[in-house]
Amino acid sequence: MRKQKKEPKVSDRDEGIYNNKFFGHDITLLRSKKSNAELGYLKINIIDPPIGTVWGTFNNRPTDGRTINEMVLLYEKHLDNCSQDHAMYITLDPTWLVHPDSFLKNVDGYTIDQVPALEFTPDGIRAIKTTGLWMLSGNHRRLALIKYVDKLKEQLEDAKASIDEIAQGKSPDEIAQMGEDVVKELKEEEDRVTALKERIEKSYFWAVKVYDKGESYDDMVCGWHG
Repeated sequence: MRKQKKEPKVSDRDEGIYNNKFFGHDITLLRSKKSNAELGYLKINIIDPPIGTVWGTFNNRPTDGRTINEMVLLYEKHLDNCSQDHAMYITLDPTWLVHPDSFLKNVDGYTIDQVPALEFTPDGIRAIKTTGLWMLSGNHRRLALIKYVDKLKEQLEDAKASIDEIAQGKSPDEIAQMGEDVVKELKEEEDRVTALKERIEKSYFWAVKVYDKGESYDDMVCGWHG
């Protein structure tokens, strides 16, 4: 008896991959187009992105709250926002950029503050508001990052409140007369405020792998998923 053609697994269908095709497009061709369109790496402010930045235009799968919460816990241990493996994908017109030659070939070995940020010209800002700045991956990471930064801000407010409670409006000389333990506790809280501010500032950004929006775009975006 002739065997029936094996149907793809549900997980494969969900990911759009079947018979060397991705949502009906040849994977090999898509990878070639994707490679040709690569511009390099920059970073983007995920918490306060440019107006017109959108996630889910092409990859609009439902967000998973459990996954987001698990990511937040991971971020508390290590925020891997500057690595090639975890870079988000973004597509844009390089003429929108103030510094179109500022791309890095990779971000491994860099810290996020060493990576140039996306900076747009006035024309670029207007274009993004009209056509959108399309993020092709990273929506779960974005939502987790927002929750993570909110937690850091809560910790910052707690530290500031502790300082106010300890100092009670007293001058440095008056605080010094309260004893070494009080001075030490106050210094620890002040150091905590400084560390949290630095951590929050760096946590706003994420490394992005940038692709040229003009490179055979209609076919190419179908091959980006994540």
